[in-house]
Amino acid sequence: MTITQRQLVAPGSILALACLIFTGACERERRMVRTRPPAISERAQLPEAPDFSAAQVVARYPDGSYSVSGLQAAVPDLIDERVQVKGFVSEIKICDPEQDDNCTLPPHAFIVDDLSRDRRPLMVIGGKYSPVTDFKVGRGETLEGKVRQVSPDGLFVSARGLLLLDDGEPPPEAQE
Repeated sequence: MTITQRQLVAPGSILALACLIFTGACERERRMVRTRPPAISERAQLPEAPDFSAAQVVARYPDGSYSVSGLQAAVPDLIDERVQVKGFVSEIKICDPEQDDNCTLPPHAFIVDDLSRDRRPLMVIGGKYSPVTDFKVGRGETLEGKVRQVSPDGLFVSARGLLLLDDGEPPPEAQE
């Protein structure tokens, strides 16, 4: 190949390559342009939208006791106050020192307004002889205690509140 041929072939091949690239890019852009979907004359028959509003729970019952959610909403105003709360026991935690030497937690339980919606339980903390040991899961309870956000021993903390029950009387065999 002579120099003149090289001078003609090099720019020509570059020009041909550029044409291929640009025509391919234009074709890709043409394919990427979105077109409007065709109009549909029939409308889809969908069921009605479900109701996602939260179930309305009363803050206080006529007897003056609080619901769990009512108490949790009023916690900042009720710190160190004695209150009554009505709810259903959703969970119970009682350590057995005979089975676990490392268990130092006081007996405690969780109560809710509705067992099917137990996302925001209220922790109820009892002492060694408190009624927490007599609770049954699923049973409704009316409890009286002091509202706190931190338990006296500092083991439990909840911004939504804790209910501290009185320790109660020890059984006669424990007093001897």
